[in-house]
Amino acid sequence: MPDELYRLAYRFRRGLSDHAIGAYLDHLYRDFERADGPARKPLFEAMFRVAQLQKLGGLQLCRPASGKAEGSEKPADLDALCDSLQAVAERVNDSHLPLDRQGKALHSSPEGKQPAKRDELEERLKDLPARFDKYCRNNPTGCAHIHEQVVEYGKVQNTIRKAEESFLLLTPTPAHVYGFLVRKDEDPWMFRADMDARTLNDYARAVWLSASEVTHKRDQTGAIEPKTLENLRNKNQKNKCSFGPNDQRDGYLCAAGLYETIFRHTVGTPVRGGASGTLSGLLNDTRLLSIVAGGDLGRIPFSILPTDRKALEALIDGTEAAAAEKWPWLIWKHATAYAPTAAAYVHSRNMVYTPSRSYSIFSDPLKPSTPREAGIAFESSRCELDYEKILMLKSTEAEEIAPLIARYFPQSSNNGICNLKSGRMNRCEQGDNTIKNLQDVAATNSGGYIHLYTHGFGPGKLTCAREASILMSPSKDSDGRYQLLLKESRIMGMSFKGAMIVSQACDVVQGDEYWVGPNGWDGLARAFLFAGARGFIGSYWQSDYDSSNEIMLRLFERIGRDGMEPWQALWEAQKSIIRAPKSRYDWSHPYYWGNFAIGGNPI
Repeated sequence: MPDELYRLAYRFRRGLSDHAIGAYLDHLYRDFERADGPARKPLFEAMFRVAQLQKLGGLQLCRPASGKAEGSEKPADLDALCDSLQAVAERVNDSHLPLDRQGKALHSSPEGKQPAKRDELEERLKDLPARFDKYCRNNPTGCAHIHEQVVEYGKVQNTIRKAEESFLLLTPTPAHVYGFLVRKDEDPWMFRADMDARTLNDYARAVWLSASEVTHKRDQTGAIEPKTLENLRNKNQKNKCSFGPNDQRDGYLCAAGLYETIFRHTVGTPVRGGASGTLSGLLNDTRLLSIVAGGDLGRIPFSILPTDRKALEALIDGTEAAAAEKWPWLIWKHATAYAPTAAAYVHSRNMVYTPSRSYSIFSDPLKPSTPREAGIAFESSRCELDYEKILMLKSTEAEEIAPLIARYFPQSSNNGICNLKSGRMNRCEQGDNTIKNLQDVAATNSGGYIHLYTHGFGPGKLTCAREASILMSPSKDSDGRYQLLLKESRIMGMSFKGAMIVSQACDVVQGDEYWVGPNGWDGLARAFLFAGARGFIGSYWQSDYDSSNEIMLRLFERIGRDGMEPWQALWEAQKSIIRAPKSRYDWSHPYYWGNFAIGGNPI
């Protein structure tokens, strides 16, 4: 129970205390202030019902932004519950309370308040269910309605969880396994080249647990159905995944097999049409997942949004009375992360674009022939980075991929960026790979592929950029200052018109030094999707040069030659890397293939 409450506290603080639920509760509270007499009771019940549906989101009811209405009354039991919620919220860090083994916070909250130790937080949370039960005993009528809504909400929430985890299962990236290890303050094993049998078995078990604990079928109360659990355990026993230190490749294939087994068992056999077709049978909505500004996956189905652009903008802006009334309801019914308007905004920017076979590559950001200019650019940017090491980035892959692109992507004029001629790719001239040229390509490459073959830096990796960024060719802005890094905030202000972004840059999906995000999706990934990209493929950590090149070649070959959707092409490319003959390279370790993940809408 304490662990579950701890997670709920994180969810409350991370997303539910922000715009989505707060906006709806404030809307109800204004009506509550204007009402009098008997009309107040149903409004109060509605507010408390929404707060309870959002678990610990009751704080929004307890401390509404518009202030307490004069003469309004709250039961004493609810006051006690609110006080406890307030005490917890003040101690919970926005960044999920990453703790070390002694229970101390790894960093403080933005407000400067030190988060509680784990045991202190658990003590504060333990009495919340009892306080709520006490309130229900004194208010049985109100709690009856609450119970009905909680059951209904549970059904919706389980569907959402299945959809989200099925989405993650489409690639074998152990992102949430990585996040789990980091939260426990352990060395992420995926950065070690030597893995003994015990570590490998632990990996298989972690994959199994991370996938099964959310995706298996549950009953109305959220409990695991016994028959389902038994079937899954039997399948796990059959696969076993017990292997020694010399059988890494078979072990990872076995773990990947577990993913496929669970995916088929909970969602159904994949059908023609890829991810969208597979999820449609479960959700009857093929485009449920979208990115929101806060980095989490917003779960507002696009099917409930108007398809007309003006109507959508009116809904977001609240310029129509009907829209102003409908929007809070949509937030309440569908949003489990904040900033749902951002999800709708993304939809409005990319819904008119369709995928195309155009391709542009940005590689070789710095040339050995111009080290002086590069050095000046780094110095003027105050970047503590050895630019000479950056020059080691070769154009080998750009040369290898040129014939493949010329054959399978006929629309790839590349708009002057590394132009294709007779199946060969010209060397990019110094300055071609600037931020401005990327903006120009984004404006004209509607629905195509933009391949970023350059260096990436996670948040805090550079003194000159606290946010995630990627390296571009040096160029000067209108003030004569060098532009060298394309930062997350700059990307959000650009427009990519439904492009599919494929990035080989390192660390671009990281959102925090200690935490990869509750959905394993942050950093430049959210920035590109927010800027209108239809999808994003990126790396969680510093990738191996050779294996990354091989994955990219196999990825685009499967997209171009075999007509696979990007998610399926990445999945197959990663599996082929695991199966690569050991006489050449042994890339079976997750370090070589597990870094790439895909997301977007549609994917």
